[in-house]
Amino acid sequence: GHWVHKRLSQIIRGGTIVGPDGSAAKLRPVSQDKFAVMLRGATYNARLLGGALVWDDGDVWVREKAQSPFEGPWALKKSLGVTHVISGDYIHAPDGTVLKIAVLGKRKLAV
Repeated sequence: GHWVHKRLSQIIRGGTIVGPDGSAAKLRPVSQDKFAVMLRGATYNARLLGGALVWDDGDVWVREKAQSPFEGPWALKKSLGVTHVISGDYIHAPDGTVLKIAVLGKRKLAV
């Protein structure tokens, strides 16, 4: 699902966290309500408490309801492995490029 912290949206799907820049990190279960993730050589631990993810570095993530049917990671057909993330009104490319979008309907958007 979608999680928010410090005004950033992260997506947790299928044991992977996908950041707003398209970066991905695998989650490792520690117990029923705890897991760990390795980012930039450091291991971070989180626990699910009262519907929030509380991280050992003091960060707290709360669940966010998707804003549009386009929310989340998107792969390019012609470039397998290249993932863009749509979060709110923006597309985040793997190279750090951010583009403003407008949702024009359930199946249409404009850049």
